[in-house]
Amino acid sequence: MFTVRIFLERAPSMELGERRKNDALLAKELAAFLLFGGLAALTNLLIGWQLYGKGSFPALPYWCATAIAATGGLLVNFGLNYAFNFQFRGRSALRQFSTFTIVALIGVAITSALSYGILSLLNASVGPVLHLGSLAVKSVFAAHFIAVGLTVLYSFPAHKCISFNVGIRAQFHNVYVQILERT
Repeated sequence: MFTVRIFLERAPSMELGERRKNDALLAKELAAFLLFGGLAALTNLLIGWQLYGKGSFPALPYWCATAIAATGGLLVNFGLNYAFNFQFRGRSALRQFSTFTIVALIGVAITSALSYGILSLLNASVGPVLHLGSLAVKSVFAAHFIAVGLTVLYSFPAHKCISFNVGIRAQFHNVYVQILERT
């Protein structure tokens, strides 16, 4: 958040060319993040389907299956974004991965909570199968799919500003220093 705030505070004084360059970089990062997130989401959904859809693990609760699936997606997402997207190298890959994991675990919780909530709504309204025209989709899969898509609204800004940046402690420290300067 601090990085975004600093960017916005400096934006009016930036040259037009510099703003366009920053906008182009942000668009490139977002596009790559969405592509890599799509691959991570596919990984997430495939793992989830193996765990809850095929009936291979009938005793595994749905929320646990979606959490395991989201964790698989997390690993794919970090690896691709670190290697090919975000260029911040002011911290080691291990430290960025540690922060990424914390931020992503919040995303895992969001995905699991949304999946469960959406599944409850679908079961109450349409039952165990959602009919989209002639296509029948299990409600468990539809809920998981929708939750994964919604979680990206949290993931991109959080990872850009925290994971692939100076980290959580440095962001809190910067905010603390700004508060002290204003008092």
